[in-house]
Amino acid sequence: MVAKRGRQAGYCNYSAQEQLLLYSTISTVMPIGRNMWEQTARLYNAQRKTSWMD
Repeated sequence: MVAKRGRQAGYCNYSAQEQLLLYSTISTVMPIGRNMWEQTARLYNAQRKTSWMD
């Protein structure tokens, strides 16, 4: 059996706004360890618009 390739159904790319917010958040925190990446995720999720898909 051949393995499936490509994207899964329902896959969405990040919008330009989401990418800019993520870059801005990473630039602010400058994460280097696990705790800092978790902080980055919390900050990003707190700032993102609720209309963006999860």
